[in-house]
Amino acid sequence: MVGRDANHLEAVMDINFVARHSEVTDRFRNYVNEKVDKIIALAEKPQELDITLSKHHGGKGLVGGDRVELTLIGAGPVIRAESDGEDKYAAFDLALHRLQERLDRKSTRLNSSHANVSR
Repeated sequence: MVGRDANHLEAVMDINFVARHSEVTDRFRNYVNEKVDKIIALAEKPQELDITLSKHHGGKGLVGGDRVELTLIGAGPVIRAESDGEDKYAAFDLALHRLQERLDRKSTRLNSSHANVSR
């Protein structure tokens, strides 16, 4: 569970890890916890972040890269992002960037629709 207490407002989000043909190390968990504050700041009432790690096999015995899938559950629609990378850290960074872009677009759409409402 990751939490942040800013101005006496507390945002708490559960982080769930799932590994398929891969391993979730303590180092990776710490890496994710450092990066997750950006999501908490952008998302509206985030409740849960599901992180799925999987190892791709290139076929014919070749080992492929890692894949990371992020699923953010909170107020409003579920937001997903996924990415492939040479390792799980690179794949996570790309997926996190895509998730942040989607949160930014959602925020921009909400703000622009409220700005167009005449009172």
